[in-house]
Amino acid sequence: MSVQSHIDFFNARLDEAAKIMNQPNFGGQMRGFAGALVEDFVERIWVEETGGSVKKEKFTAYNTRGDQLEFEVDKICYTADERLRMVCECKNYLERTYLQRADNDFAMIKGAVCDDAVKTVIFTLEFSLPEDSWRFYMGRRNVDAIFHVMEGRRNSNKPLWHPKHRKPINPDLLGKFIDYVRVVAEI
Repeated sequence: MSVQSHIDFFNARLDEAAKIMNQPNFGGQMRGFAGALVEDFVERIWVEETGGSVKKEKFTAYNTRGDQLEFEVDKICYTADERLRMVCECKNYLERTYLQRADNDFAMIKGAVCDDAVKTVIFTLEFSLPEDSWRFYMGRRNVDAIFHVMEGRRNSNKPLWHPKHRKPINPDLLGKFIDYVRVVAEI
């Protein structure tokens, strides 16, 4: 599958968003659509590039007293032969609070899975993190990789789903994510 075919898929979905925007009281619909947009994009890439599958599931973590709590992220990625290889949090934009939550959830999932071959990844369209936040959380080693595919920082006054503010996906940045996915699937 080519990088361009994934970009075409994404752009077609953004065109759908423009139709939602013209409906009355579109705010809630748009938030739901925007969240699903990135998740669908990641799922398509994983399935098309690896032949694997994507599931929704929860992982149970335990504390030292034996108490348990379930954790989940957006996409749980398996190879064609059903080996868990990647857990992925999908975001329209990444800021510190989202990274903090993903870091915690990934730590709990890593403890539940106990398999270094399973990679924890954040995929985001726009990157909005200060350098110190990125360094701090990456230094905790709960997040294996962060990928963003659009240039420039997020501007909340210019939502990317609006045709007037649409940003292109950088093919090179998307290509890095695709290459990573292929390698992870082969581990």
